[in-house]
Amino acid sequence: ATRADVDEAWHALMSAPPAVRDRIAQIGAGEARKHVKIELPADELERVTLVRFDEFEAALLKTYPAMVGWPVEAQTVCMSIAWAAGTGAAFPKMYAALHRGDWLTAADECALRVDMPDGFRNTGLIPRNRANKALLLALAAAWAVATWVVWVGWAAWAASEPPAAPPYQD
Repeated sequence: ATRADVDEAWHALMSAPPAVRDRIAQIGAGEARKHVKIELPADELERVTLVRFDEFEAALLKTYPAMVGWPVEAQTVCMSIAWAAGTGAAFPKMYAALHRGDWLTAADECALRVDMPDGFRNTGLIPRNRANKALLLALAAAWAVATWVVWVGWAAWAASEPPAAPPYQD
């Protein structure tokens, strides 16, 4: 398929009536194949996907350079949102929370809009929203446990007797 063929197929899917788009969002590729007649071979699909990931990462890092230091769960959510809504998707509260390491607030702010202005209800985003939120909640829980373990370890160390000085040797 040429780039023009892919663009034509994409526009055909995006201009389909809301009921057809909803069915595609729910069922996926099997339903989309009824409306477009092109398909990428597996190796080309993998290549295109990896190129898109690299493009998303580069664009996100320009806007959020600190992302490189965020836990993998937070980075995964950012890539998930970029894949579904583009790298320009506005999630200012989520990104501010991620920058602060406030994983619980980020989890509350990461949902993609399911109901579109044109009346289309993209129910395919519901499982993505759940998965993104679950990743950030798991990160928050892991962070809380790690913080507790460090604090308990520090408290135990602070409460212990200092070690005896080693014996003096001539």
